[in-house]
Amino acid sequence: MKLALSESQSMLKDTVARLFADEATPERLRAAEDTGVDQALWDKLVELGIVGIRAIEPQDGGMTLMDAAIVAEEAGRHVAPVPLIEAIVAIALLHRLDAPAALLSAVDSGAIATLALNPVVPGVAQPVLGGSRAHVVLALDGNDLVALTGLNAAKASNIAAAAVANLDLSDGAGERFVLATGDIAVSQFAAACEEWKVLTAAYLAGLGRRALELAAAYSVERHAYGSPIGAYQGIAHPMADAATHMDGAKLLAWRAIASIAAGDAKEARAPPWPIGGRPIA
Repeated sequence: MKLALSESQSMLKDTVARLFADEATPERLRAAEDTGVDQALWDKLVELGIVGIRAIEPQDGGMTLMDAAIVAEEAGRHVAPVPLIEAIVAIALLHRLDAPAALLSAVDSGAIATLALNPVVPGVAQPVLGGSRAHVVLALDGNDLVALTGLNAAKASNIAAAAVANLDLSDGAGERFVLATGDIAVSQFAAACEEWKVLTAAYLAGLGRRALELAAAYSVERHAYGSPIGAYQGIAHPMADAATHMDGAKLLAWRAIASIAAGDAKEARAPPWPIGGRPIA
């Protein structure tokens, strides 16, 4: 497990950090509350190839799971109003399964793809991350891994000002493409969910670290009884503990990625990776 970023990874980190700092401003975040998606930011991420960074295998010029985690961490630091992690995982899965050309063309051109983390239950809506604007939703329907389009996600009300919406994936709306069936479908989808968990952990580590930085800055500016509140043990000690916890969270996410790269069968409680379905870290 390497704790230092390579030159290319440092460049990637700097690039996305500047992008999110410029685009994910408080004003833009508030403006995106109705849907949870800032379309202008999404378009730039598509243009830069960030959304599809896992669509191509690293040996063919694509990026690794660690690269995706670097992007996810910076997205978390800026609370980027886009369903980036879900799209990265979903698009990679579509390419891995050689989905129909029309689907691949759509998502590669900017159509929002996501995945439903729970299996499809007839007549039951479930919260879908990115569902408020998703054009393609990947889901496990029995033993079929399907891609659903035309769910009228644009009309779905989002939840908590985020890109989340309740969708009934069994209502028959739109088109249904079967990407895989049987054990391959189940294991491929499980592998994608594990990748989503790792990237979400990196996102939350970035979010937590940024929250701590803001709290530390405030503890220096805010005075009480003639001293900065950060000088008092009741503030300083919990913040020191929080800093340790945030560093630990980041390292645990990196450890999971390193375990996947090393082929550790115990990594992230993942099932055996199917042939061709293993994320390459």
